[in-house]
Amino acid sequence: MDRTELFQHTVKVFSENADLSQSKPMSAYMRDRFPFLGIKSQNRRQLQKEIAKETGYAKEPFCEEFVHLPLGTSGKRIPVLCSGLSHQ
Repeated sequence: MDRTELFQHTVKVFSENADLSQSKPMSAYMRDRFPFLGIKSQNRRQLQKEIAKETGYAKEPFCEEFVHLPLGTSGKRIPVLCSGLSHQ
């Protein structure tokens, strides 16, 4: 799986697990500067572990380019997408 496919898979998994009832309060907490999917930390970490296990991503060297890929056509970025994954 290349980096673009990994990114797309991660966005898909996170989007499928979005909690819209939490996204607005999370965004408000950050003064509406960033959009949120409403995934609480514990759930996000679990999803990241599952993605790492499923894709084998955590066994590859860390790639900073991945965390700076644009999100969709909006051009917004997810600077902490990989937070919580173990990078070797």
